[in-house]
Amino acid sequence: MMKKILFVALSLGLAACAQKIPLEATDYVVPQEWQYAEQEQVWPELDWWEQFQSQELLSLQQLAKKQNTELAAMAARLLQADYQLKIRGVSKLPTVDASLGATHNARFSGGGESQRFSADVGASYELDVWGRLYAQRQAAKSQWLATQFEQEAVALSVSAEVGRRYIELLAIQEKERIAQSQLESAEQVLEVVKARVRAGAVSPMDQMRQEAQLERQRAALHPLRQQRIQAELELATLLGINAKELQVSETFQHLAVPSTQVGLSSELLLRRPDLQQQEAQLAAAEADVKAARRALYPAFRLTAGTRQLGDTWSELWRGSWVYNIGASVTQPIFQGGRLRAEHQLSQAKQVELLENYRGALLTAFTEVEIALSQLDTLAAQYQVQLQVVEISKELFRLAERRYREGADDLLSLLEAQQSLYSAEEALLGLAEQQLQGHITLYRVVGGGTA
Repeated sequence: MMKKILFVALSLGLAACAQKIPLEATDYVVPQEWQYAEQEQVWPELDWWEQFQSQELLSLQQLAKKQNTELAAMAARLLQADYQLKIRGVSKLPTVDASLGATHNARFSGGGESQRFSADVGASYELDVWGRLYAQRQAAKSQWLATQFEQEAVALSVSAEVGRRYIELLAIQEKERIAQSQLESAEQVLEVVKARVRAGAVSPMDQMRQEAQLERQRAALHPLRQQRIQAELELATLLGINAKELQVSETFQHLAVPSTQVGLSSELLLRRPDLQQQEAQLAAAEADVKAARRALYPAFRLTAGTRQLGDTWSELWRGSWVYNIGASVTQPIFQGGRLRAEHQLSQAKQVELLENYRGALLTAFTEVEIALSQLDTLAAQYQVQLQVVEISKELFRLAERRYREGADDLLSLLEAQQSLYSAEEALLGLAEQQLQGHITLYRVVGGGTA
């Protein structure tokens, strides 16, 4: 009879094995070279942030590692993954349980009372014949790796965001400085206009125009101050500190433009932690599919136990113990299609992860190409804008001198003044975009490595 049961179980298990659904995925061909960078260069190193030549920025990066709330939450998530891995690892060991019991029996009408004590120790162990438990452990290990890579991705994102916010704050402070300088220049021009009005050389309307220009420039300072306050608050939040604790003393001019190079395009897959995270999730999904499929197979279990009974507590420990040893084979036959549906669900999740990974690959290489092309464009724009600023400075100097001499009107001077302000503001914007562009490239290539 036992042979018949075992034969039926094995037959059903092999039938379940034949139900494997073929899995199809679209292959992605990794680009052989970058379109906007030379090949076989070097990737950024861990000390890449030092290229900005800002000790203050390095200090803020260290502070973020200790205080950032997202990083702290990610550390707790990694700890959860450690425990999940330990839980799955327990499946390699037998389970042992012990119990003590006592019962008291009596009639409601009185008399006939009795009591019984019992002690039991039992152990069971599932033989992983088909590798289901092993697949579950592999899935847990892959999820643990995925969590580790996720932590690296979050750390890279926080580091890049700290750099971006810091540069943004310094740029706003520099905009305030330029606006204040332009305001002082407008005040000097106003004194010249007043002198010419008193001498009767020009109409009082010139003084009114320059006063209006002065007030416009003074009004422009207010939104800049609000932007600075907001930038300080956002940076402090990112650092995990109160805004009152944030002290920024360096200036935008002190920042150096870093050199960010990229290596072989095929190495990008090994550098970006978000891609490695998705690869680990794919491995976990594959293991889940195997575990779900093998749940359809028979389960083999070994059991052993010992028991003792006694009418009194002392008698319980004096008698001889009874032991039992057994083995069982369990084959799922009817569970309303739950096991098969779970198998198909795990396959569908695997397909989803494959498509997500393919999309992540496309996005990753596109992000690098965009960052590289933008840096080239910004460098060329910056050089042109430098010439524009020099010309605007000379134009303003000439316009002011001609106005003093009465050779030109105030409108020409106002136009030259506004042109210089716009040129300096545009140059600052390009300088900030260049620095931000290097941070973006650093992030999309996976950060720095030793």
